[in-house]
Amino acid sequence: MKNLFYVCLVLLAISCSSDSATDQTAIDLVTGVTFRQTPDDLPQTFGNPNVRVNDQFVLYPNPTTQYLQVVSQSPISDVWIIPAHAQKIYQSVDFSTVLHSDTYSEATVANHASITLNAQTSTEVVVNLESLTEGYYRIFVKINGALYWDNMYLDPVNTEEHTAEVLGFWD
Repeated sequence: MKNLFYVCLVLLAISCSSDSATDQTAIDLVTGVTFRQTPDDLPQTFGNPNVRVNDQFVLYPNPTTQYLQVVSQSPISDVWIIPAHAQKIYQSVDFSTVLHSDTYSEATVANHASITLNAQTSTEVVVNLESLTEGYYRIFVKINGALYWDNMYLDPVNTEEHTAEVLGFWD
């Protein structure tokens, strides 16, 4: 009987250590991306992006090689770039019901940021990404006192084959 208890305990521990270790709201998780080369391009969505854009801003080009432009109708006060990792999980989650303006605190975003641009006053901000390495990033912007975010891919290699490989991940 004692052995059965221990076996059940071990099985319970193993079952709890699966994908549930990555929270739907993890600040460094990318579950999908929206690519566009200009602000007027029809966006191409891959995966199920865990973003909160709410038509407040557009970032382009995505994927990008060195510079990223963030454009809004309202002045952008702050921008943070956070390194992230892509996982093809939560593909059926409705992130519009999960993610809200208070999902992440400004302090948490700032603590995770590799690049921070504060005290911006423009509706268009250009971010130099040359200090970053290839990979996925989450872009947080503060507009009218609220946080919004999108996902992007930095691709300094920028070859047709490499882009096909990146897109293949989301198939």
